[in-house]
Amino acid sequence: MTLNLFTPVKVPDIKERLGANSGVAVLGSCFSERIGKFLQDGGMRVWSNPCGIVYNAVSMADTMRRVTEGRDYAAADFFEQDGLWFSWEHHGVFARRNADAAAAVCNQAMSEFRKGLETAQLLVLTFSSSVVYELRETGTVVANCHKMPGSLFLRRVLSYDENREAIADLIRAVRKIRPDLRLVLTLSPVRHYPGDLVLNAHSKANLLAALHATPDENSVYFPAYEIMTDELRDYRFYRDDMLHPSELAANIICRRFAESWFTPEALAQIEANHRRAREAAHRPIHGDDHA
Repeated sequence: MTLNLFTPVKVPDIKERLGANSGVAVLGSCFSERIGKFLQDGGMRVWSNPCGIVYNAVSMADTMRRVTEGRDYAAADFFEQDGLWFSWEHHGVFARRNADAAAAVCNQAMSEFRKGLETAQLLVLTFSSSVVYELRETGTVVANCHKMPGSLFLRRVLSYDENREAIADLIRAVRKIRPDLRLVLTLSPVRHYPGDLVLNAHSKANLLAALHATPDENSVYFPAYEIMTDELRDYRFYRDDMLHPSELAANIICRRFAESWFTPEALAQIEANHRRAREAAHRPIHGDDHA
C-alpha cells in the first residue's frame, strides 16, 4: 500500500493552455505579485499591480475601473503626511516628496498596466481580505491606511453580497476593453489578523463564497488558498511569522498554477530560466588570480 502524506487538491484542467510568449497581468494582494514574479523570472511578460499591493475587492474594482476608463490622477488626489504625498488608492511605495510627482508616477504605472492589459492573454486576480477601512468623513474604502490615526477610519467586514458586487464590477470593467480575456480568480493563502483568526476565517469565507458565485464564462478559480490550508497543512510550510507561505510552499503553489495553465513547452522554458537564475546566484565570483 502506498503511503500518502498529502491530501491532494484538484486544480483546473485547462484545455487551451498558454504558450511561452504569453503575457500575464496580475492584480491584488502580495500573493498576486508572487505569482507574477514566478512567471517573470520564468521568462514571461508580466504586468503587475498599478496601485501596488491591494487586498480587498472594492479597492481592486476601483483600480480596474480607473485603468479601463483611462482616468488620470491629479495633485488634488493626494494628501501630505510627514513630508510625503500619499493616495488612499495606492500602496505607500508610490509616495513622493510633492503631489505632482506622486501623480506622475501613479499615472505612468496606470498607463503601463493598461497597455499590458490590452495585450495580455491572462489576468490573475488575487483577493485577500473582506476587512476594509472606510474613511469616516466620506465612507470611502481605502486601499491602504498609510499608518494614519485609527480614529480616521471605520473598520468593518464586507458581506458576501458586497464582495460579489465588487468582483462583478471589476470584471465588468475588464470586459469593456477585453471582452474575451481569460481570468483567474484566486484567494490569497496568507493569513491576516493573527490576533483574531476567527476574524480571518470570517473574512476569507465571505470572499470565497463570492468568488465561487462569479457568473463570468471566461473566469476560472484556482485553489491557491486550498492548496496551502488543506494540502500543505503543516507549519513547516509557513515562514517564521506563521502567516505567510514559506519559500517552498509559495513555489509549490506557483508551480501548480503554471502546470495548470501553460503548455509543456512553456513549462520547460519557465523551469530552464529558473534553473539558470539559481545557477547564477550560486556561481562563485573569482577575483584576479594574477599578482
